[in-house]
Amino acid sequence: MIGPAARERFASVWHYLREAGFEPEEAQKFLATGMLINTMIGLRLTEEYGSDAGMTELFNECFPISVQMVLDAAPRIDEPW
Repeated sequence: MIGPAARERFASVWHYLREAGFEPEEAQKFLATGMLINTMIGLRLTEEYGSDAGMTELFNECFPISVQMVLDAAPRIDEPW
């Protein structure tokens, strides 16, 4: 089944980060930020950048150096995946 395999892989990422020297708080933030970014892109929240102050702030926080590159690469709502 998918569930056990997904849990095993997720746990292996945690163990990898810890073995690489991440402190628990750093590993948690890394994983949480990655999941947040996946959600933002999956929901195509790039369409809200510049028109919604909160979403603009969130993108600027997640991509302080590369926000324009992310916006340029993101699919538009009217484009198929």
